Formats: sequence, C-alpha cells, structure tokens
Amino acid sequence: MLVSRACLLTSLSLAHVRGLNRLLFDAHELSGRTVRIPGEDRRAQHVNTILKRSPGDTLRVGLLDGAPTDSALLSAIEPDGSLIIELPAALDVCAPPPVPRVDLLLALPRPLQLERILPMVSQLGVGTLVLAGARKVELCYWGSHLFREIGGAERTRALLVDGLSQSGETAVPKVVRAKNFRRWCAHELDVLFPRNQVARVLAHPQRAGLPPHGRVRDIVEPPGGSAGGPSRMLIAVGPEGGWDEPDEIELLTHHGFTLITLGERVLRSDIAVVSLLTLAHDLVHTWSNRPTPSAESVATVAQPAEPDFASLV
Repeated sequence: MLVSRACLLTSLSLAHVRGLNRLLFDAHELSGRTVRIPGEDRRAQHVNTILKRSPGDTLRVGLLDGAPTDSALLSAIEPDGSLIIELPAALDVCAPPPVPRVDLLLALPRPLQLERILPMVSQLGVGTLVLAGARKVELCYWGSHLFREIGGAERTRALLVDGLSQSGETAVPKVVRAKNFRRWCAHELDVLFPRNQVARVLAHPQRAGLPPHGRVRDIVEPPGGSAGGPSRMLIAVGPEGGWDEPDEIELLTHHGFTLITLGERVLRSDIAVVSLLTLAHDLVHTWSNRPTPSAESVATVAQPAEPDFASLV
C-alpha cells in the first residue's frame, strides 16, 4: 500500500512533464553549441525521470523560433540533475522554422478557457493568433492575468511553448490583441492578412431558415499566394454562441470573409478551434497541388454573399 501511494504521488508530481516530446530552449540558454538545463527545471526532470537517459544518449531538442534536431548529444548529467546538451556541428541553430500557413482570429474567451486553448493552438500550428473583442466578449476578460503588464506576456508564451513541446515544433505563434475589433478590421486587417495572399474564413453556426453556409473544404486558394509567398488561411472563430447577428457577421463579410459552418450545433470555443484548425491545415496542405483557380471562382471568394438575417425577424 505504501509503495502504491508513493508511486501515485510520484506520478502526480511529474504529470506536468509528460507532454515533452521535444526539449525546447530559448536563445539565452545557448552558449556556443552547448545548452545547460538546470536540474530543478521540468525539462531536466523529464529526461532524468521519464526518459531515463544517460550521458552519450541523443535527445530531441530545438531552439524556440529556430531549428529543431533529433540528434542532440546528452554529454553530461551534473550531480544536481542539470543537463549538458551538445548540438550537432552541422545544425544551423538559428535557421527560422517554417511558419504554419493557418492563422486564427479568436473572439476572446473566458480567462480559464483561454489558458486551455493556447496550448491547443500551438500544438495544431498557428502563425498568428489575434485575440479580438466582440459584443459577447465581457470587458472583464481583458483584465486576465495573461494581459498584465508584469508577467502576462511571459505566462502566455509559456502556455504556447507547452503546446509546442507536445507537437515537437519550434515556431512560436505571434499574438496580437484587437480589443476594438471594428477599428482593427479597418486599419490592421489588410496589413497583417492581405486579401490576395490570405483566404479569410468566418465560422458561424448554421441557423435554421438561412441558406446553407459553405464548408472549410469549399474555400479556394487566394490568387496571390505563389507570388507573395505561400498562400495562407485566416479563420475567425466567435464567442460561444457565435458572432453577433447581423452586425459582426456583416462587418466580417464586408472585409472579405467567406461564411462557413461546422453545422447547426453551437460548440464551445475550444472544440470549434480544434475542429476548424484541423480542417484548415488539411485543406491548405493540398493547395499547392491544386490547379490555379479561375477568375470566376476567385471573385466568388473575394466577395462573399451576405446572409439575409432580416428574413428571420
């Protein structure tokens, strides 16, 4: 019984390190081609207790926003458990990783829910995460500890890095705030997400009585992707219950967003985000193998039809 309880306590204390499929480190932890991870760090605990590696073994590591490798050498383990890791000589450590071709515009969820969503977003892969205000977003959400001047950015980054450690990638999503959503759409949307390079997609539940919305698979690759870099997709996910009808729907369609749906069910934000990002990555992966879209299909995507909400009144 005592042995079982001890095993349980050990398991619980180390539960937070089981998601490390790649050991990630910041530039300040790198000296030449050597990385030292302190023994009290959860990464060192993972190597010593879960992986049970010994000097001479190889590790999967990566510099955040730099190059990953599966062949780093664990050269030594110090008495306090600290790790000394040597990177391969041929590795260009600072080479930037590929940026995911899917971006997310997310109406700000409740703080606890945002903490759950951030690691999911980086696991699935997002280039830029825009956290936006909306009519159904309560102002108090912006007072979350994740937005505090002291420690907020570090906590947000730590949650994103947790997701990257799970997926094994190194590209940290860029986080943008759009508290005044209407102003952001007018002044910053086109700068960050040019229409000719980024397909803009608006996710919203299908309402009874409205014409059927499209699906993610129906989105056409933007025409300027090949000339200005890889084509991308920006998905707008609203608050739980959806975007405000009709104002926010009309605002987004006015700015070139194509209305799509996952069906009539009203999903929680985290479920919607995971489902939509998965479908978006699957589609974007096929774009490079598709024929160039015709002028007619491009025009259809560039000027989506606005739903007739007045018919529901």
